[in-house]
Amino acid sequence: MEGQFRSLAETWRKDTRHSSSLVKMIMHPAYLRIIGFGPSVVPLLLRALRDRPDHWLVALKATTGVDPAPEGSTFTEAVHAWLEWGRGRGYLS
Repeated sequence: MEGQFRSLAETWRKDTRHSSSLVKMIMHPAYLRIIGFGPSVVPLLLRALRDRPDHWLVALKATTGVDPAPEGSTFTEAVHAWLEWGRGRGYLS
């Protein structure tokens, strides 16, 4: 699954790099396919978020059913909240 994730993530980045629309980004077929992996993709999403912050927040919420970022958080604050959440659950070291 990791290889598929990387391939889909790269396709998504390439196809949406010039888009300013979050809706277009999260409705991209590659992004939706990543969400379709379900909870098993959470560690890969968190590592991607840690190593190369990008708009993985919707995918994380969709696959986990939670959102550890307080309402009104900036992107940076939300990334930090998700990484702390991931560390606290053993997804990240």
